[in-house]
Amino acid sequence: MLTNRPPSQVIAREAVAAMAARDRLPRRRRMPDIRLLIGAGILAIVLAVIAIPAIATLFTLKAAGDDLKAGATRLEGKGLALTTPDTQAADADFLRAEQRFLKAEAGLRTDWAFALLSLLPAGKRQVDAAIILTHIGTRIGRAGHEGVRIADTLIAAKVVGPGARRNPGDTALAVLDAVTPRLEPLIAELAAADAERVRLPGSGLVWPLPSAVAAIDSRLGGVVPALQNLRVIEPSLRELLGANGPRNYLILQLDSAEIRPTGGFIGSFGLIGFDHGKMRPYESHAVEALDFDAKAKPVLGQAGGPRYVAPPTPFQLLINSDSWELRDANWSPDFPTSARQAEFFFNLEKRQPVSVQGVLSIDPTVIADILTVTGPIYVPETKQTVTSQNFFYDTLVDVHTGVGKSVISYAAKAIMDRLGHLGPSGLLHLLAVVQRDCESRSIQAYFDDPTPQVMVDRYHCGGQIQPLKSDGVFVVDTNMGASKDDYWVARRFSVSLQVRPDGSVRHTLRLHYDGSKLVPNGNLTLPYRDWLRVYLPAGAHVVGVEGIGGHGLRPQTVTDLGRTVVQGWMEFGFQGLSDVKLVYDVNAEADSRHQLDFFWQKQAGRQGDPITVSLQLPPGWSLTETRVNGATLPGSTIRSDLAVDRQLSFSYQPPP
Repeated sequence: MLTNRPPSQVIAREAVAAMAARDRLPRRRRMPDIRLLIGAGILAIVLAVIAIPAIATLFTLKAAGDDLKAGATRLEGKGLALTTPDTQAADADFLRAEQRFLKAEAGLRTDWAFALLSLLPAGKRQVDAAIILTHIGTRIGRAGHEGVRIADTLIAAKVVGPGARRNPGDTALAVLDAVTPRLEPLIAELAAADAERVRLPGSGLVWPLPSAVAAIDSRLGGVVPALQNLRVIEPSLRELLGANGPRNYLILQLDSAEIRPTGGFIGSFGLIGFDHGKMRPYESHAVEALDFDAKAKPVLGQAGGPRYVAPPTPFQLLINSDSWELRDANWSPDFPTSARQAEFFFNLEKRQPVSVQGVLSIDPTVIADILTVTGPIYVPETKQTVTSQNFFYDTLVDVHTGVGKSVISYAAKAIMDRLGHLGPSGLLHLLAVVQRDCESRSIQAYFDDPTPQVMVDRYHCGGQIQPLKSDGVFVVDTNMGASKDDYWVARRFSVSLQVRPDGSVRHTLRLHYDGSKLVPNGNLTLPYRDWLRVYLPAGAHVVGVEGIGGHGLRPQTVTDLGRTVVQGWMEFGFQGLSDVKLVYDVNAEADSRHQLDFFWQKQAGRQGDPITVSLQLPPGWSLTETRVNGATLPGSTIRSDLAVDRQLSFSYQPPP
């Protein structure tokens, strides 16, 4: 049949018909290419051959870390019950860990899988990190050997293990004797491990590297600085513990519910002594035992008597014509000054042939914190069990209900007896508590010998009035009403800092006292009577004072401890309020940094009074940074508290 369609169309039509017919036929399944199967199998075998040693290396690395953990657990977990078999097992753990780390490092450097992985930047990052971990682990393992040697020395000295000694001073000297010879190699190994740790990436690591890094951080964190500090303070500790001869110290037990400049009323005192580490039984007494004779009369007499000591003027309203005595010795907010005054009174009033070479003060917070280390303690004299939760309030109640201030003495004696049973781990916990209480000024110390004073100053336990970089304030309350109202009276302080174009600063300081939470109690003395002192920078110009005055005395501006001080009476009635306002100027200093440093010192005995500090700059000036105790915070108004001293820094920029 003829058609006049073009040949190309005919061909195309036939091709389409052929394709359709083919699609209607049953389909055959294609057979896989045997060559591809063989190739894939060979590749899988090659990858397995390469990966098996790599996986083995990773598991070796993890096992080495487990060995380190096991060795450390053996040394730390037994506490006082640590024995020679324990140290031998720990030493075996550390040796096995060291060998495994060396084996893992060899694998990381020679296995094909890691060589191939290192060709990629991300893979090289993982391999390099793993090698660093082996170096760290090896160093820690060697440090573990040194730790075992120290532990063996402690066992031989009967610091731990069966028959361990229980005298805390003797124990501390024995620990120093055991640790000191091993300190240098131990610090060297751990410092080297710490230096390697700095080289590890902060993120982006894959299993099992992140968990290994976390484990190292938990073990290394703070250990090297702690050991270095021990090396520095070792001479101080030895002197403190009487390694060079008998040493005795006066302990002032302060009642912060009756606030005084260095933390509280001296309601009781104790004596603690060391002779070549041997601690004599702790003696604690109510302050009346020293200040009064058998007929309840002041041992230093009255004005005109041969032993009379004239008190500071405000005390004359409280003690009339009686002599100044130990109970009121801490008149200065500078603890070294008050400590020397306390030594003077103790030596003047004492009835036993003992001299003291230093003074420490503690408040109820310290005893409560120590109870977190010792656990609850039964006090036979009061038939009470004291705990960290109930000590402060129960002590306050006891003072009001007839047991008297001696309750602190009884509890302190029982706690000191318990401290003699602490092992090395307990002593470390105790040291951490002491450090925290030093920073909050619940513990303060002063020693006549400059050697132990090095340790005191290093750990911020000196209680000195602190020097100012440029500006700051220190509010000091002195409860002169012989009440315990400070347990309930709340404080809230604020200061506005108005910077002027010439760089000088106008200060508006507001102090708010709230006695509305005072509970009805017949033992509370009314009104609340406070001798208030506000320490300003030297040369500060006082513009105005409100809320201070009484007893015929106007507010006074004096100089004390190198600072300008505004002082006077502040009073309010039961469940009342009081507000103090102080306006003063601090002149400009030549400072091209355009920075205002403001230091607010905390009064010992107070527990975190809230503060607000706000900065006002001239028009056109801009705030660039605000820092509080080293931390950067937003804004020009800072709300904080005085749980510890607060150092605030404001950086600003004048207009160009």
